[in-house]
Amino acid sequence: MKARSLAGVLLLAACLAACGEPAPQQAAQQVAELPNFRPVVGEAIALLELRTGEDRARAADPNHVPPDPDALDRQMRGGLAYVRNSGARVREVGMSDLAAAPPEASAWLAQYALDEDAPEPERYLALEVLARRGGEGDALALMDVAEGALVAGLRAGAYWRLGSLPHDGVLPRLVLRLKYETDWEAVLWLGWSLCQHGLYSGLDGLLAVARGAPEDGLRTQAADEARQLAEDVGVASAEELLVLWHRGEVPPLAEPVRRSLQYQLELWRWLERLDGFQLRSVDDCRFLMARLDAVAAEVLAQALLDESSYVRLGAAQSLARMGPRGSAAVPVLTAQLDDPELGAWMAAALGQLGVPAAREALEERLVCQGSGAMCVAAARALGHLGLAESVPALSRALEGAADWPELRQAVAESLVYCGAPELALDVLVSALTDPQLEPSTSAAALRHHIAREAQAGGPGAAELLAEWDRVGEEARAAFASGAPGAGESPRDSRAVSAARAALVQSWRADR
Repeated sequence: MKARSLAGVLLLAACLAACGEPAPQQAAQQVAELPNFRPVVGEAIALLELRTGEDRARAADPNHVPPDPDALDRQMRGGLAYVRNSGARVREVGMSDLAAAPPEASAWLAQYALDEDAPEPERYLALEVLARRGGEGDALALMDVAEGALVAGLRAGAYWRLGSLPHDGVLPRLVLRLKYETDWEAVLWLGWSLCQHGLYSGLDGLLAVARGAPEDGLRTQAADEARQLAEDVGVASAEELLVLWHRGEVPPLAEPVRRSLQYQLELWRWLERLDGFQLRSVDDCRFLMARLDAVAAEVLAQALLDESSYVRLGAAQSLARMGPRGSAAVPVLTAQLDDPELGAWMAAALGQLGVPAAREALEERLVCQGSGAMCVAAARALGHLGLAESVPALSRALEGAADWPELRQAVAESLVYCGAPELALDVLVSALTDPQLEPSTSAAALRHHIAREAQAGGPGAAELLAEWDRVGEEARAAFASGAPGAGESPRDSRAVSAARAALVQSWRADR
C-alpha cells in the first residue's frame, strides 16, 4: 500500500469522527449510489505522456547526433564571451550562433546562469539566449533558473522572459512561485508573466508591489503594468480585472486561451502528489491549482472520480479555493454529496464555488441522514451562496436543531448571509459565549449584519460597529505587546467574544 501523509490520515479521521458512522446498510446504499471510482490520475498521465511523447518524436530531427559535452561547453562559453565583448553588429551574429546551438544547449545555459562562479553579465546573457531560442526546452530551462537562482535579478529576468514565450507547460510551476518569491522586483515580473498567459492570479502580485514596494520606482512601474494589462483586455482598472478573474468571468477583449497537452499533463502530475507522503507537495498542489484557470477546474472535476480518497479530498479543497472559476465541477461535486467519507468536503466546495444551481441539493442535506458533518457543511455552504431562496429551508433546520448547537450555529450564520438576520441573532449572540462552540465564525456573521445595518443608517449601528472593532484592536495590541494577562490570541479570546456579545445585547435592547 502506498504511504499516506499523516496530515491526510488525521484529516480523514477527524471528518469521520465528526460525521459519525452511518448504519452499515445505509452506508452500503450510499456507496452504491456514488460514481464508480477508478485510477483517473494514473490513466490520464499515461495517456498524455503517450501523446506528448508522440508529438516530440514527430518534431525531433531524426538525424540529430548529441554533441560531445566538452565540445558543447567550449562552444557555449566561447560564444557567450564573444557576444559579451562585441559591438552591436557583431553581437547579433554571435547571438544567432548561440540560438542555433543544439537542443542540449538549453540545459547547459540554465546551469551556467545558476553557476555562482560564472561572470554575472554572462549569466544574464544566458537568459537572453534562452529567450531567443524560444523552444519548450528553453522555457523549462528558464523555469529552472527562476526556481534556483540566488540572485533576485536573475529570477526577475527569467520570469520576464517566460512571459514572452508561448509554452504553457511551465505555468503550474510559475504559479507556485507566487508562494515562495520574496523579492519585490521579481514578484512584479512574475505577476506580469502569468498575466501574459491569461492567468490573472498574477495581478495579486503586481498590485502587492504597487502598494507595498519600498522603492517609488517599483511601485510606479507595477501600477503602470497592471493598468496596461487591464486596458489591453478592455477593463477599466486592474482591480476590476482581478474581480472578474475571481468571479470566473472573461474580460471583454481577452483572447480565448487554449492549453497544450503538456499543460494538462503537468496538472495531472501535480494531482498525483496528493496521494503521496510529502505534506509540502500536497499544500503546493492545492495552492497552485486554486490559482489556475477553467482548464484546471475541468481536470480537478475529473480527479474527483479518482479511486484515491486523498486525491478526491485535495481536488475538492482546490476547487473550494478556486471559487467560481471551478464551476465546471458542480455536477460531479453534487453527485458525491452522499459519499460517507468525503461528502461534507464536497458540500463545502459547492458553497465556495458560488453556483446557485447547487442550492436544492444542499438544502436536501440539511436534514441529517447519518452524517452530522454533512448537515453542518451544507448549512455553511448555503451561507456562502447567500440566496434568499434558502431562508425557508434554513428556518426549518433551525427549528429542528434545538439539541444540536453546532448545526444551530451554522444555520444561524447562514441566515444572516441569506438576508434573514432577525431569525438568527439570539443564536449567534449565545454562540459567542458558549464554551463548546468556536466563536469566530459567529462573530464574522454578526459583524456582517452590523455593517449592513450601519450602511443602511440603522439607529446606533455605526457606533456599535466602531465599538466592535475597537474591542478587537485593543485585544490585538495587548496580545502583540505580550503584556501580562493578555491571554489568548484575539481570534480565540473568550473575553473579546463576551464583550462583543454584551455590546450587541445592549444595542438590541435600545432599539
